[in-house]
Amino acid sequence: PVQIPPEYDKDKLTWEQRCFFILNELGRATVEEVIKKVQEYQPEISDLTAKNVVTNKLSKLNRTHRINADKTGKKYIYFI
Repeated sequence: PVQIPPEYDKDKLTWEQRCFFILNELGRATVEEVIKKVQEYQPEISDLTAKNVVTNKLSKLNRTHRINADKTGKKYIYFI
């Protein structure tokens, strides 16, 4: 089972854990929505870094069946 961190802590959480935390908070979300939330928690992160890391992590978590995704049009909506 997925371990949801109790709080968002950029110094203690891996990127996977940050994605779990945000997906748990949002329920269902696109890559763009997760990126937006990451940047609310970490405004110092560049758009490019946030986009690359979040896109890669969500894709990997979905491929390894640690999260789920529904495809709507060209976008995936991720959820735990």
